Amino acid sequence: MARSVTSHEQEIDVVVLIKAAPEMGRKHGETVCVAGVDLNGRWHRLYPVAFRDLDKSRQFYRWDIVRVRWRRPQDDDRVESKRIDPLTLAVVGNVKQRERFGLVERSLISSLEDELNNGRSLALIRPDNVRFHTPRMTSAELDKSNRRRSQLINQGDMFAKSMIPATSPPVSFKYTFDHGGKRRTHSCIDWETERTFFKWRELYGEEEALRKMRAQWGEEMPASGLVFAMGTHRVKMFKKWLLSGVLQVPVGTQPFLL
Repeated sequence: MARSVTSHEQEIDVVVLIKAAPEMGRKHGETVCVAGVDLNGRWHRLYPVAFRDLDKSRQFYRWDIVRVRWRRPQDDDRVESKRIDPLTLAVVGNVKQRERFGLVERSLISSLEDELNNGRSLALIRPDNVRFHTPRMTSAELDKSNRRRSQLINQGDMFAKSMIPATSPPVSFKYTFDHGGKRRTHSCIDWETERTFFKWRELYGEEEALRKMRAQWGEEMPASGLVFAMGTHRVKMFKKWLLSGVLQVPVGTQPFLL
């Protein structure tokens, strides 16, 4: 029997735009940061999402529409954050390619600084003069990153396979771009970017994988139309924007029909 919505819960449909790389937390175990917009263009951050534990019928991808029950969290005062009931999560639709421009266009902002000053922690921007680069980590940086991953994985369920790769990529994925009159550089924490590197490295070898990524992420995607999904860290002392999602959304005139 389906559980009724309590007085403290609400139900919402969200178009998934952000799936950041999995993290391990003390409270909720291995989770994925998920965020998106509703059909009115309002942002929602959904947490916790233990993506590894979702059955196949409830596993979702970018541009899927998920329905879930939520309540206000007690440990996260960012206005967009929602504490969800993972058992109620369901995939109820998908935004087709021809409709994505209309959805994104009404959510684009012109100033990240204004959004931050106004208390918002999620934003969509269309960057200009984009450069994608993959600087190699130093030995010390790579060792530190690998130790952190090992610690995260060891915190998890010893009988379950982690979605967090055991080793870090030997490079950082960075975008340098113009927005709001400023030249900016951000590391990309989009899950699909890291997963693509590991997949292509296995298929083509490391150097060819990086060459293909620089061509696709740095040339083909910016040429056809890029949108960046930006988010902020929950801890206020790290009050800065993070590049959480890379979306390919060509400029067009199609309306959002859903």
